[in-house]
Amino acid sequence: MTYLTRIRPLLPLILVIAGALIIRVCAVLMTGERLGFDDIISLSIASKPFSDMGRYLAVENHPPLHFYLLHFWIAAFGASPFALKLSSVIAAVGGVMATWGITRRLFDARAAFAASLLVAFSSFHILFTTDVRMYAWLYLFSVLSFWSFWELLRHDRWWVRGWWLAATVTALYTHLGAVFVVGAEVIYYFSRVLIVRIFPRCRDMFPSSSLRFKTWASLVVAACAAWAPWLISYARDQGTSFGKAMWYFWVTTARPFPIEATHRFLLFDNYSPYLDFFGWVLVGAGLAAALIRLSRTTRGVTIQHWIDEPTLYVLIIYLFPLTIGFFFHVWVIKYYMAAAVGLYALLGKGLARLAPPWGFSPSLLASVLAFFLIASSIGVVTDVRPAWLEAGNFLNAHHHDADHIIVLTQGLEVALRYYYHGETPLASFYPPADYASGDPLYRSVRRYPEPLIRPATVPLMDAFMEGKQKVWVFNALNFREEQMLMEWFSRNGWILRERKGWVDYFVNPEVSLWERPLSPVHPVTTGIP
Repeated sequence: MTYLTRIRPLLPLILVIAGALIIRVCAVLMTGERLGFDDIISLSIASKPFSDMGRYLAVENHPPLHFYLLHFWIAAFGASPFALKLSSVIAAVGGVMATWGITRRLFDARAAFAASLLVAFSSFHILFTTDVRMYAWLYLFSVLSFWSFWELLRHDRWWVRGWWLAATVTALYTHLGAVFVVGAEVIYYFSRVLIVRIFPRCRDMFPSSSLRFKTWASLVVAACAAWAPWLISYARDQGTSFGKAMWYFWVTTARPFPIEATHRFLLFDNYSPYLDFFGWVLVGAGLAAALIRLSRTTRGVTIQHWIDEPTLYVLIIYLFPLTIGFFFHVWVIKYYMAAAVGLYALLGKGLARLAPPWGFSPSLLASVLAFFLIASSIGVVTDVRPAWLEAGNFLNAHHHDADHIIVLTQGLEVALRYYYHGETPLASFYPPADYASGDPLYRSVRRYPEPLIRPATVPLMDAFMEGKQKVWVFNALNFREEQMLMEWFSRNGWILRERKGWVDYFVNPEVSLWERPLSPVHPVTTGIP
């Protein structure tokens, strides 16, 4: 047997990995120096000395693992945007390989090829390669946890237990979205037991598992115990600010949340109505082929369900997180990386079983699928919006037009200082309670969700703006806060000279140039609520 003959079964995987790596490196190169608001916060924390990071992570609303990983990455490879994003590239390519592995284990090599191809060219997955956040790592650790849990059901060995514990605990310390991983596994374990007891005929569908309940319960308890120190600290420090005022309860979607999430897992945005339509046809055909089976009989064509044990497993992985998110109205789709694992594996099974029309070779289906995925990924590569970079460059070019640059939104000072290097002084408006710390990064992380412009703080603007004649106001306010800001300037007679904004995926920066008139202006009562 020659070397080429031995590696031939791995050629599809090698091609998918190469494609995933190339398009992600291209995405990183094309986004250049662009870092988003969250990226700059992550970089600022990770750049601190290791002994000082705990102070910021104690008030950060994400677990600490990714920040520490990024800290050592910066020490080894530097803090340039390209070097930082390469850490996400490595995690993303690892996620493609892990998707191949779990789908190959659950179904077959053809399904593994289709599923890994979906991940490799998913615009949703590519998007999170162009930032410095933890979401590519969350996907990787989620797949490894799901894969090791499946192996535990088949072979309860000490090294598989260690694999599951390591993957699950690292996922939990990467992002809160990992709770969906453990939740889906627990739901599947008990669903498996209940189905066999309620429907004895399904016993053949679920072969006996070597994973006993006591063993599984002890593993879950061990993972939760390992995560408990951070969770308790998080609940103590962040519990008082948790509520419906948090920003992620405000997020809305154009379609019902589970449908919108399914769309985003493949196409991050509607780059073309034709591409969008073809994507839904592909998803519908793939899901139908994965869940039902058509068979010819003497009485005609019959429809039968095709839900075996692996299919039920990936269905729960896919639907459980989205169902919880829908009912709790937390519709930030990037939190549901665990659900994406189930969708990719389920579509992989279905697409691998689609029979092309007579006269078409199976390779044509793969070619059409690859074309669709490459086209969707190009949308991300060409449509990444460097809003913060452009805002900083704008102020660098126009800072002499004003005597001060005012920051009026919590958390934005750190992001602005990353790109702004002009001579005009930058002044941040913080209510008195925020002066407890002179560290802008600590204030930004600790009180990031809170707006600075509130009815209680609007009167403090009078003293803050004393002695300022012409200012650039830098903000990213929602409509209510913006209205209060405009009312303050209008009441005090300031004149709006210029206004410019940029669109980002989450925080949209805006600058406005205001000038105080030389002649005194009598205040006008506006009745701010």
